[in-house]
Amino acid sequence: MKVSVIVPLYNREATIGQALRSVLEQSVPPSEVIVVDDGSVDGSANVVRAIADPRLRYLYQANAGAGAARNRGLEVAQGDWVALLDSDDWWLPTRIASAAAAVVADDRIEFLQANRLHAHADGRLAPGLSALPEQLADASWLLSGFAIKTSAVMIRRDLIERLQLRFPTDQKTCEDYHLFWRAVMFARGVGYTRDADVIIRVLPDSLSRANSAAYLQKDNIKTLIEVRQWGRQRSAAATSLRALDEHLHWQLREYLLMMLKGGDFAEVVRYARAAVREEGGARATRSLLSALKGWASPPRTGGPVS
Repeated sequence: MKVSVIVPLYNREATIGQALRSVLEQSVPPSEVIVVDDGSVDGSANVVRAIADPRLRYLYQANAGAGAARNRGLEVAQGDWVALLDSDDWWLPTRIASAAAAVVADDRIEFLQANRLHAHADGRLAPGLSALPEQLADASWLLSGFAIKTSAVMIRRDLIERLQLRFPTDQKTCEDYHLFWRAVMFARGVGYTRDADVIIRVLPDSLSRANSAAYLQKDNIKTLIEVRQWGRQRSAAATSLRALDEHLHWQLREYLLMMLKGGDFAEVVRYARAAVREEGGARATRSLLSALKGWASPPRTGGPVS
Protein backbone atom coordinates (compact mmCIF):
# COMPACT_ATOMS: atom_id res chain seq x y z
CA MET A 1 0.00 0.00 0.00
CA LYS A 2 1.90 3.05 -1.28
CA VAL A 3 0.44 6.03 0.55
CA SER A 4 0.98 9.69 -0.35
CA VAL A 5 0.09 11.92 2.58
CA ILE A 6 -0.99 15.49 1.70
CA VAL A 7 -0.73 18.15 4.41
CA PRO A 8 -1.97 21.68 3.64
CA LEU A 9 -0.22 24.22 5.85
CA TYR A 10 -1.11 27.75 6.86
CA ASN A 11 0.38 29.39 9.97
CA ARG A 12 0.62 26.26 12.11
CA GLU A 13 4.11 26.67 13.51
CA ALA A 14 3.03 25.22 16.86
CA THR A 15 1.45 22.02 15.51
CA ILE A 16 2.96 21.09 12.13
CA GLY A 17 5.98 19.38 13.67
CA GLN A 18 3.86 16.93 15.66
CA ALA A 19 1.66 16.27 12.63
CA LEU A 20 4.60 15.40 10.37
CA ARG A 21 6.45 13.32 12.94
CA SER A 22 3.29 11.29 13.54
CA VAL A 23 3.26 10.37 9.82
CA LEU A 24 6.96 9.72 9.43
CA GLU A 25 6.99 7.45 12.51
CA GLN A 26 4.22 5.14 11.29
CA SER A 27 4.74 1.41 11.84
CA VAL A 28 3.95 1.02 8.13
CA PRO A 29 5.73 3.97 6.54
CA PRO A 30 4.22 6.29 3.93
CA SER A 31 5.73 6.52 0.46
CA GLU A 32 5.83 10.30 0.61
CA VAL A 33 4.60 13.25 2.67
CA ILE A 34 3.70 16.34 0.65
CA VAL A 35 3.45 19.59 2.60
CA VAL A 36 1.82 22.41 0.64
CA ASP A 37 2.48 25.70 2.42
CA ASP A 38 -0.40 28.00 1.52
CA GLY A 39 1.44 31.29 2.10
CA SER A 40 2.31 30.97 5.81
CA VAL A 41 3.81 34.09 7.37
CA ASP A 42 4.90 32.54 10.68
CA GLY A 43 7.71 30.05 11.30
CA SER A 44 5.90 27.04 9.84
CA ALA A 45 8.34 26.65 6.93
CA ASN A 46 11.33 26.54 9.29
CA VAL A 47 9.73 23.74 11.31
CA VAL A 48 9.15 21.67 8.15
CA ARG A 49 12.64 22.26 6.78
CA ALA A 50 14.19 21.22 10.10
CA ILE A 51 12.77 17.70 9.68
CA ALA A 52 15.36 15.85 7.65
CA ASP A 53 13.59 12.99 5.92
CA PRO A 54 13.84 12.07 2.23
CA ARG A 55 10.14 11.20 2.12
CA LEU A 56 9.17 14.75 3.04
CA ARG A 57 8.48 17.20 0.21
CA TYR A 58 7.83 20.89 0.87
CA LEU A 59 5.96 23.05 -1.68
CA TYR A 60 5.13 26.73 -1.28
CA GLN A 61 2.34 28.70 -2.94
CA ALA A 62 0.73 32.10 -2.48
CA ASN A 63 -2.28 31.94 -0.19
CA ALA A 64 -5.20 30.41 -2.10
CA GLY A 65 -7.03 28.35 0.52
CA ALA A 66 -7.01 24.77 1.76
CA GLY A 67 -8.76 23.43 -1.35
CA ALA A 68 -6.11 24.83 -3.67
CA ALA A 69 -3.33 23.51 -1.42
CA ARG A 70 -4.78 20.00 -1.39
CA ASN A 71 -5.27 20.12 -5.17
CA ARG A 72 -1.60 20.91 -5.66
CA GLY A 73 -0.76 17.94 -3.51
CA LEU A 74 -3.04 15.73 -5.63
CA GLU A 75 -1.26 16.90 -8.78
CA VAL A 76 2.15 15.66 -7.62
CA ALA A 77 1.21 12.65 -5.46
CA GLN A 78 2.63 9.34 -6.70
CA GLY A 79 1.10 6.81 -4.29
CA ASP A 80 -1.62 4.25 -4.97
CA TRP A 81 -3.54 5.83 -2.11
CA VAL A 82 -3.90 9.47 -1.04
CA ALA A 83 -4.26 10.22 2.65
CA LEU A 84 -5.16 13.65 3.98
CA LEU A 85 -3.93 15.19 7.22
CA ASP A 86 -4.62 18.69 8.48
CA SER A 87 -1.61 20.47 9.94
CA ASP A 88 -3.12 20.70 13.43
CA ASP A 89 -4.07 17.01 13.73
CA TRP A 90 -1.91 13.92 14.13
CA TRP A 91 -1.93 10.14 13.76
CA LEU A 92 -1.10 7.31 16.11
CA PRO A 93 1.61 4.92 14.80
CA THR A 94 -0.93 2.31 13.62
CA ARG A 95 -2.86 4.59 11.24
CA ILE A 96 -1.48 3.30 7.93
CA ALA A 97 -1.21 -0.28 9.21
CA SER A 98 -4.92 -0.31 10.11
CA ALA A 99 -5.81 1.05 6.67
CA ALA A 100 -3.64 -1.53 4.92
CA ALA A 101 -5.28 -4.37 6.87
CA ALA A 102 -8.76 -3.13 5.87
CA VAL A 103 -7.81 -3.01 2.20
CA VAL A 104 -6.29 -6.49 2.31
CA ALA A 105 -9.53 -7.76 3.87
CA ASP A 106 -11.68 -6.14 1.15
CA ASP A 107 -9.98 -5.09 -2.08
CA ARG A 108 -13.15 -3.35 -3.29
CA ILE A 109 -12.55 -0.48 -0.85
CA GLU A 110 -11.72 2.79 -2.58
CA PHE A 111 -12.79 5.26 0.12
CA LEU A 112 -11.61 4.58 3.64
CA GLN A 113 -11.96 6.51 6.84
CA ALA A 114 -10.74 5.85 10.36
CA ASN A 115 -12.13 6.14 13.84
CA ARG A 116 -10.80 9.16 15.70
CA LEU A 117 -10.48 10.98 18.99
CA HIS A 118 -10.90 14.69 19.68
CA ALA A 119 -8.07 16.44 21.54
CA HIS A 120 -9.32 19.39 23.60
CA ALA A 121 -7.29 22.34 24.83
CA ASP A 122 -7.33 21.01 28.41
CA GLY A 123 -5.63 17.79 27.28
CA ARG A 124 -8.75 15.60 27.22
CA LEU A 125 -9.09 12.97 24.52
CA ALA A 126 -12.75 12.27 23.80
CA PRO A 127 -14.43 9.93 21.29
CA GLY A 128 -15.06 11.72 18.02
CA LEU A 129 -17.87 9.47 16.80
CA SER A 130 -21.05 8.01 18.22
CA ALA A 131 -22.18 6.21 15.07
CA LEU A 132 -22.18 2.47 14.45
CA PRO A 133 -19.30 0.99 12.40
CA GLU A 134 -21.70 -0.29 9.76
CA GLN A 135 -23.08 3.24 9.30
CA LEU A 136 -19.60 4.64 8.76
CA ALA A 137 -19.06 2.20 5.90
CA ASP A 138 -22.45 2.95 4.30
CA ALA A 139 -22.46 5.42 1.42
CA SER A 140 -26.05 6.59 1.90
CA TRP A 141 -25.52 7.23 5.59
CA LEU A 142 -22.36 9.23 4.92
CA LEU A 143 -24.21 11.35 2.36
CA SER A 144 -26.85 12.20 4.96
CA GLY A 145 -24.60 14.14 7.32
CA PHE A 146 -21.15 15.39 8.25
CA ALA A 147 -19.50 12.31 9.73
CA ILE A 148 -16.35 12.42 7.54
CA LYS A 149 -13.25 14.15 8.89
CA THR A 150 -10.44 15.13 6.52
CA SER A 151 -7.56 13.78 8.60
CA ALA A 152 -9.28 10.37 8.81
CA VAL A 153 -9.70 9.91 5.04
CA MET A 154 -7.76 7.80 2.55
CA ILE A 155 -8.85 7.55 -1.09
CA ARG A 156 -7.58 5.15 -3.74
CA ARG A 157 -5.83 7.12 -6.44
CA ASP A 158 -7.66 5.20 -9.19
CA LEU A 159 -10.96 6.60 -7.90
CA ILE A 160 -9.59 10.15 -7.81
CA GLU A 161 -8.42 9.92 -11.40
CA ARG A 162 -11.46 8.02 -12.66
CA LEU A 163 -13.78 10.75 -11.37
CA GLN A 164 -11.26 13.58 -11.93
CA LEU A 165 -11.80 14.67 -8.35
CA ARG A 166 -10.49 18.00 -7.10
CA PHE A 167 -11.43 20.27 -4.23
CA PRO A 168 -13.38 23.43 -5.14
CA THR A 169 -11.44 26.65 -4.57
CA ASP A 170 -14.33 29.13 -4.54
CA GLN A 171 -15.56 28.48 -1.00
CA LYS A 172 -13.97 28.65 2.43
CA THR A 173 -15.89 25.83 4.13
CA CYS A 174 -17.37 22.46 3.11
CA GLU A 175 -14.91 22.17 0.21
CA ASP A 176 -13.73 18.86 1.68
CA TYR A 177 -17.23 17.37 1.59
CA HIS A 178 -17.60 18.55 -1.99
CA LEU A 179 -14.96 15.98 -2.92
CA PHE A 180 -15.71 13.36 -0.26
CA TRP A 181 -19.40 12.96 -1.11
CA ARG A 182 -18.60 12.60 -4.80
CA ALA A 183 -16.01 9.92 -4.00
CA VAL A 184 -18.39 8.07 -1.68
CA MET A 185 -21.17 8.01 -4.31
CA PHE A 186 -19.04 6.18 -6.86
CA ALA A 187 -16.54 4.18 -4.80
CA ARG A 188 -16.70 0.44 -5.46
CA GLY A 189 -16.47 0.00 -1.70
CA VAL A 190 -16.47 2.24 1.36
CA GLY A 191 -14.49 1.12 4.38
CA TYR A 192 -14.00 2.07 8.01
CA THR A 193 -11.29 1.12 10.51
CA ARG A 194 -12.36 0.83 14.15
CA ASP A 195 -9.03 1.67 15.77
CA ALA A 196 -9.10 5.28 16.95
CA ASP A 197 -5.70 6.18 15.51
CA VAL A 198 -6.52 9.67 14.20
CA ILE A 199 -6.45 12.61 16.62
CA ILE A 200 -8.48 15.69 15.65
CA ARG A 201 -7.37 18.79 17.53
CA VAL A 202 -10.28 20.99 18.63
CA LEU A 203 -9.11 24.56 18.00
CA PRO A 204 -11.07 27.73 18.80
CA ASP A 205 -9.85 29.40 15.59
CA SER A 206 -10.84 26.63 13.18
CA LEU A 207 -13.05 27.69 10.28
CA SER A 208 -15.98 25.69 11.60
CA ARG A 209 -15.98 27.81 14.75
CA ALA A 210 -14.69 31.15 13.56
CA ASN A 211 -17.28 31.72 10.83
CA SER A 212 -20.92 32.56 11.39
CA ALA A 213 -23.46 29.77 11.44
CA ALA A 214 -25.36 31.35 8.55
CA TYR A 215 -22.21 31.51 6.40
CA LEU A 216 -21.49 27.85 7.06
CA GLN A 217 -25.07 26.85 6.35
CA LYS A 218 -25.06 28.56 2.96
CA ASP A 219 -21.86 26.75 2.01
CA ASN A 220 -23.46 23.46 3.08
CA ILE A 221 -26.49 24.11 0.87
CA LYS A 222 -24.35 25.18 -2.10
CA THR A 223 -22.23 22.05 -1.80
CA LEU A 224 -25.18 19.70 -1.54
CA ILE A 225 -26.87 21.23 -4.60
CA GLU A 226 -23.70 20.95 -6.69
CA VAL A 227 -22.85 17.42 -5.58
CA ARG A 228 -26.39 16.21 -6.17
CA GLN A 229 -26.45 17.74 -9.66
CA TRP A 230 -23.07 16.16 -10.42
CA GLY A 231 -24.34 12.78 -9.21
CA ARG A 232 -27.50 13.01 -11.30
CA GLN A 233 -25.50 13.76 -14.42
CA ARG A 234 -23.48 10.60 -13.84
CA SER A 235 -26.45 8.38 -12.93
CA ALA A 236 -25.51 7.85 -9.29
CA ALA A 237 -27.39 5.19 -7.33
CA ALA A 238 -30.95 6.15 -6.42
CA THR A 239 -30.21 5.57 -2.73
CA SER A 240 -27.36 8.09 -2.86
CA LEU A 241 -29.48 10.73 -4.57
CA ARG A 242 -32.32 10.24 -2.07
CA ALA A 243 -29.88 10.69 0.80
CA LEU A 244 -28.62 13.95 -0.72
CA ASP A 245 -32.20 15.14 -1.32
CA GLU A 246 -33.13 14.59 2.31
CA HIS A 247 -29.91 16.13 3.58
CA LEU A 248 -30.47 19.21 1.43
CA HIS A 249 -34.01 19.54 2.76
CA TRP A 250 -32.75 19.64 6.34
CA GLN A 251 -29.95 22.08 5.60
CA LEU A 252 -32.32 24.42 3.76
CA ARG A 253 -34.86 24.08 6.53
CA GLU A 254 -32.26 24.92 9.19
CA TYR A 255 -31.04 27.97 7.29
CA LEU A 256 -34.56 29.33 6.82
CA LEU A 257 -35.31 28.68 10.49
CA MET A 258 -32.14 30.55 11.44
CA MET A 259 -33.23 33.56 9.39
CA LEU A 260 -36.76 33.46 10.85
CA LYS A 261 -35.41 33.42 14.40
CA GLY A 262 -33.13 36.33 13.54
CA GLY A 263 -35.99 38.34 12.08
CA ASP A 264 -34.45 38.49 8.61
CA PHE A 265 -37.69 37.89 6.72
CA ALA A 266 -36.39 39.47 3.52
CA GLU A 267 -33.67 36.80 3.38
CA VAL A 268 -36.27 34.10 3.98
CA VAL A 269 -38.29 35.31 1.00
CA ARG A 270 -35.20 35.70 -1.21
CA TYR A 271 -33.82 32.28 -0.33
CA ALA A 272 -37.21 30.58 -0.61
CA ARG A 273 -37.60 31.99 -4.14
CA ALA A 274 -34.13 30.76 -5.05
CA ALA A 275 -35.02 27.35 -3.65
CA VAL A 276 -38.16 27.21 -5.79
CA ARG A 277 -36.04 27.86 -8.88
CA GLU A 278 -33.48 25.25 -7.87
CA GLU A 279 -35.59 22.62 -6.16
CA GLY A 280 -39.06 23.06 -7.60
CA GLY A 281 -42.09 24.28 -5.72
CA ALA A 282 -42.90 21.11 -3.80
CA ARG A 283 -39.42 20.60 -2.32
CA ALA A 284 -38.91 24.25 -1.43
CA THR A 285 -42.39 24.51 0.11
CA ARG A 286 -41.65 21.47 2.28
CA SER A 287 -38.47 23.08 3.62
CA LEU A 288 -40.15 26.44 4.19
CA LEU A 289 -43.18 24.95 5.96
CA SER A 290 -40.90 22.84 8.15
CA ALA A 291 -38.89 25.97 9.07
CA LEU A 292 -42.07 27.90 9.87
CA LYS A 293 -43.26 25.06 12.06
CA GLY A 294 -39.94 24.99 13.91
CA TRP A 295 -40.06 28.75 14.36
CA ALA A 296 -43.49 28.55 15.95
CA SER A 297 -42.80 25.41 18.03
CA PRO A 298 -40.39 24.35 20.81
CA PRO A 299 -37.04 22.91 19.59
CA ARG A 300 -37.30 19.33 18.38
CA THR A 301 -34.94 16.53 19.35
CA GLY A 302 -33.18 14.16 16.99
CA GLY A 303 -32.87 14.98 13.31
CA PRO A 304 -30.20 14.47 10.70
CA VAL A 305 -26.60 13.62 11.42
CA SER A 306 -24.36 16.66 11.76
